[in-house]
Amino acid sequence: MFCIYSLVLSNVLIKRIFIKQGLILGVIGTAFGDFLGLTLGYLLKHYNIVSLPKQVYYITKIPVDITFTYVVIISIVSIGLCTLASLYPASKASKMNIIEVLRQ
Repeated sequence: MFCIYSLVLSNVLIKRIFIKQGLILGVIGTAFGDFLGLTLGYLLKHYNIVSLPKQVYYITKIPVDITFTYVVIISIVSIGLCTLASLYPASKASKMNIIEVLRQ
């Protein structure tokens, strides 16, 4: 972070860098989560990986319903939350006084 300050960037640019990094991490994490969730959902739907005991339940396998609309809505909310979560560190980083931090 001190390298960023040493480039004499304005507080607005530092805030943008942190927010963009939060957005990038959100997109990567959401893409990985979507891939993992859709893959496991597909496997559960088409293969009998987890079987339920007939004596306890009236069904023998876990019902899976993958809805594209839900996947898109959850992905958008996830990316939005990651971006919102990066706002607090971004504002803290942009308000730091580099001289005071380096003295400590």
